[in-house]
Amino acid sequence: MLCPDEILGLAGRSLEGRVRRALHHLPPDAVQALDARLRGDARDNDLVYEWGDHGEQSAVIRILLRPLCLLPEQLSYLHHVSLSILDALKRLPEMYLSDKHVRRTLPLSRDE
Repeated sequence: MLCPDEILGLAGRSLEGRVRRALHHLPPDAVQALDARLRGDARDNDLVYEWGDHGEQSAVIRILLRPLCLLPEQLSYLHHVSLSILDALKRLPEMYLSDKHVRRTLPLSRDE
């Protein structure tokens, strides 16, 4: 007998499989057109990575052709984990300045 978490995981796999199969049924030229449109939309909406000292280099961020499927419970858990990581990152500067063990573990150059 499956526990509720296992049932939820299997339901997510089923949804993901249906979306994957639907994309595979599209003709190749439709998939290429979709890819070109997603790249164009990303560029037109300034969805880019920028790097260098003053952001002088950039590249369009690739958008997945097939969406990642999440059930509401999975999305809620992802949100919770993301907020936990964000909270930890917010505390890191203060910890770095006040704890020599943190500074030893995460050595930074003067510029960083």
